[in-house]
Amino acid sequence: MSETATQPRPNGTCWVVTDGKAGVEGQCVGLAEALGYAPEVKRIQMRRPWRWMPPLAIHRPLARLCPAGARLAAPWPDVLIASGRRTVALSIAVRRASGGRVFTVQIQKPGVDPARFDAVVTPRHDRLRGANVIETVGSLNRVTPARLAAAARRFGPALTDLPRPLVAVMLGGNSKAYRMSAARMTRLGARLAELARRDGAGLLVTPSRRTPPRTVEIVRRALHGLPARTWDGQGENPYLAYLALADALVVTADSVNMV
Repeated sequence: MSETATQPRPNGTCWVVTDGKAGVEGQCVGLAEALGYAPEVKRIQMRRPWRWMPPLAIHRPLARLCPAGARLAAPWPDVLIASGRRTVALSIAVRRASGGRVFTVQIQKPGVDPARFDAVVTPRHDRLRGANVIETVGSLNRVTPARLAAAARRFGPALTDLPRPLVAVMLGGNSKAYRMSAARMTRLGARLAELARRDGAGLLVTPSRRTPPRTVEIVRRALHGLPARTWDGQGENPYLAYLALADALVVTADSVNMV
């Protein structure tokens, strides 16, 4: 920890700074809420060519923000929680501009010396070490027992016609390590259909924002006529209810956030 930084205060102010990606933002908000904050979410956009440059190569990063995104300026918060490559330079700049008074938390491996932040929270598989590094088994999230119970009460009555066991299917999207090809999704659809026919399972399918429409349609066709519900993206996302009610989960392997 820095000698000048104050410790987080649950009754203080907190910013969550991200580039708007849902999986990243959810981790930051989840940590803020767990600490007792109602955070102000600031979604930033970096100007070109700065958005492609290494964090430490960006001169005056706070001045490189696009007007279309959030502005980062005094009065500074008590705590800043950020994640994503484009926020690294900004977190360092806010800490410096505040004279070390802002307690900065960077989630995920930042690609620079962890000592530039007050705390770094990163999954164990990143193998990052440091006096201020906090390791997690996987990704942070906003899932709590209270949220699960509330979602189950809200959506549960509409799902009582589905047989048990209930299998929730969480579809992600393409990533650097995983491609949701038509062939791969066709195999997944066939295996899910087999679960319903052979084992009498009910299926609850929900895509993410990153799921290609073609993927959803392939799975939907494979499950036609079977005891399955596929969220169509309309209305409230039943994701938490599916987690709460399911007897088993099937999750695509495109990212640690999904798992």
